Amino acid sequence: MTVSLEVVSARSLSMRCEGSEKAPDPKDKLSYTRDMQFETLVRGYGLIEGPRVDPDGALYFSDVERGGVYRRRPDGTVETIVPRRRGVGGIALHADGGIVISGRNICHVRDGETRVLFGRDDIPGFNDLYTDEKGRVYTGSMMSNPFSTEGQRLMGECFRIDAEGSAEVLYGDVSLTNGIGFLPGGRTIVHADTARRHLIAHDLDDAGRAIARRVFASVEGGGRAGGPDGLAVDSEGGVWVAMPVPLPACASGVRTSAISTS
Repeated sequence: MTVSLEVVSARSLSMRCEGSEKAPDPKDKLSYTRDMQFETLVRGYGLIEGPRVDPDGALYFSDVERGGVYRRRPDGTVETIVPRRRGVGGIALHADGGIVISGRNICHVRDGETRVLFGRDDIPGFNDLYTDEKGRVYTGSMMSNPFSTEGQRLMGECFRIDAEGSAEVLYGDVSLTNGIGFLPGGRTIVHADTARRHLIAHDLDDAGRAIARRVFASVEGGGRAGGPDGLAVDSEGGVWVAMPVPLPACASGVRTSAISTS
């Protein structure tokens, strides 16, 4: 059964955390933000992913299960930008126009024309993605069915795409790749591994290599389906993580606040 979802102007449950070496204090209380106003922007889609807003206020989003990438204009009209393409978990705006999207490969779509930037026959697909200030694309490979909660998962990798056809593996051992972002300064990459219910972080050295791997934050309970999904980093270095189900605690890192509609 496909559940019809809505795009709203804030996620129904998000948690903000900051990496920390200290052990979590069970007495810590999560500060909830309840004065945020929610607005339904579109409705009637399947599994919505990859929301991205352009400078004109248009919202791009995908429908992973039913297929397609869409654009909602500020006046409320919705148009299809990429028809039928399924599995698009990440969207980025391209400086020359159009969008960069994931799925079975990473491609640039502009005015109906598709240019493949990176793909490999042995990789079934790619999920979320992010770009740095140099325009390079960071994305994680999806080696197993993301909707399966049984059996052993094949490990994926994080790739940096420098140019069309040029990509480098930064690190591996990612079970279920999801949101990717950078802390302020662009020297630390944070990556959600949903199946393992944690965020991993790496520093980037002067050559762009990923070093000093560590767990940035992790969550307790909820099983594989309760792990961190998309993420965004605020200007103060706080990482906002979307959670598909309410979770009791953040097992590491410093919890600072949360957004909830309940």
